[in-house]
Amino acid sequence: MPATTKNGPTVKPAPANFTNELASDVCRTAIPRIVRASTPSTRGLTESQRNELFPVLDQDELERLKKFGSIVHVPKDTILVHEGESNYFHVVLHGKLAIVLPYGDGTEEHIADIEDGMFTGDTDILNGRSVVRVKAAVDSEVLEISRSNVQTIIQTDVDLSDKLMRTFIARRVFLVQGHKGDIILLGSRYSSDCMRLKSFLSRNGYPYLYVDLEQDPETYNILNHFGVSEEDLPLVIGHGKDVLRCPSVCELAQYLRITSDVDEETVHETIIVGAGPAGLAAGVYAASEGLSTAMVEQEAPGGQAGSSSKIENYLGFPLGISGQDLAQAGTLQAMKFGAKFIIPAKAQQLEAGPGTLYRVHLHDKQSLKARTIIIASGAKYRRLTHIPHWEELEGIAIFYSATGLEARLCEGKEVAIIGGANSAGQAAVFLSKSVAKVHMLVRGSGLSATMSKYLVQRIEATPKIVVHTHTELVELHLSKKNGIQLEAITWENNETKQRETHPISIIFCMAGAEPNTDWLRGCSIAIDEKGFVQTGSDITPEKLHAAGWKRKRQPMLYETTLPGVFAVGDLRSGNVKRVASAVGEGSCSVQLIHRFLAE
Repeated sequence: MPATTKNGPTVKPAPANFTNELASDVCRTAIPRIVRASTPSTRGLTESQRNELFPVLDQDELERLKKFGSIVHVPKDTILVHEGESNYFHVVLHGKLAIVLPYGDGTEEHIADIEDGMFTGDTDILNGRSVVRVKAAVDSEVLEISRSNVQTIIQTDVDLSDKLMRTFIARRVFLVQGHKGDIILLGSRYSSDCMRLKSFLSRNGYPYLYVDLEQDPETYNILNHFGVSEEDLPLVIGHGKDVLRCPSVCELAQYLRITSDVDEETVHETIIVGAGPAGLAAGVYAASEGLSTAMVEQEAPGGQAGSSSKIENYLGFPLGISGQDLAQAGTLQAMKFGAKFIIPAKAQQLEAGPGTLYRVHLHDKQSLKARTIIIASGAKYRRLTHIPHWEELEGIAIFYSATGLEARLCEGKEVAIIGGANSAGQAAVFLSKSVAKVHMLVRGSGLSATMSKYLVQRIEATPKIVVHTHTELVELHLSKKNGIQLEAITWENNETKQRETHPISIIFCMAGAEPNTDWLRGCSIAIDEKGFVQTGSDITPEKLHAAGWKRKRQPMLYETTLPGVFAVGDLRSGNVKRVASAVGEGSCSVQLIHRFLAE
């Protein structure tokens, strides 16, 4: 039977021998060696960096903030914010607050001091979950402001909003880059479960410390001492004391309170399913225009674009921007205006009715109600499961994204990339900086028909990248020295039928696009022969009639065969497959929602 922690989520219970003593021992050994000795500290910051992380409010700003809070006197050592909670924002009027990370052995890592005129918080103030503890270093007087009032300030006071948001973002970047969080993840580089958790935490911008047990025998011996088995890994230690054994992504997210609560009774004005570029754009515009907005995302904001190492042809970013940075900025923007994110949550079914309402059923049997729906659940790369051992190697040697997380696994090695579109090109250029060689396996005759010219030129100018045209992967060769690993691959020229085998241990698959529309089966939404959602003028009269369309008007641009249900981005039939076009579609759909709600 699942157990419930003090924070409310359901997680796998730890065996009796997984006590606080285990968490304490790991913290006592791993933390000093890995965190305290090697990660950045605020003590080494330049004056410019310190000013960015810890700005001082002027008197006028303090007076404006006082309208939203109350003055509180706090004795030394009083805890104002516990890790895992973030219901209040504090401004120091007199005294000093300390930002610390507590560990299971009773010690703390000091991160920073907040002094007169400075304020607490990072981006977690927007969703109510702190990864650090805030306590009074001395007897202090502080201005305490509720999280809801902070949201009001951010939405109504432009100058204060800029200062607060800029500081919150800078602090979160510092915590992530310094691995300064309340989570320790212990696992193996050869574990797909471990990779899944690392990817989830990284893509959601959650700071954590990773201990690779293949490289850390001391910690591994401690786990052995406590009887931790292979089935219990990866292991997560939270808040320095809680132990989670082999948690799923959903269980970890629940423990961390990384998602908004699902309110099954509230009728939202719109629910957006999917938080890729199209969904995020819709979320920003809908929330900023006053629509009550809930966003449902299966893994992390960004979609396929979120896994791109660098997008160089997106308007306004002449130096390029990573997909993850773009996604995290869009997420904060939507949250700033009040959009609620439910992550990770998989939409299972769309139900119409009663009346003009729609209900989105989620994987955990919860549901959300709304008057309109924006379907932005995107597309996924094709899984080549017809090749033996493909599924066994997913998350170990086969990946569908090429971020810094995956790049660290293949430094100095030869890798293969399957695909010839922009995402494959971006991955090839990015990986070529750290790997020995990149082999691009392209089924067609070249790249020019499917890839932007700037990427084609970059690839042609990079000696480490070799493009194999008319080539398809046909065989995977396994090794079982340290669990299941990929030892070599065989590809075939689809014209000459000649085969080659190369010692490649990591594959990046970025081929094809399969729309995430399975959850729409059974409702009256028209889907084309490839599974993409049809909208607007692309819907034939026959399909409209079959869906029971009763409106006197024809479907609006991006509207499906269900009135008030819109489809945008990569799952829409006829989409352009570019980030900018997805953003445009998501933005435009909000204007159509206004028009629909006014009918």
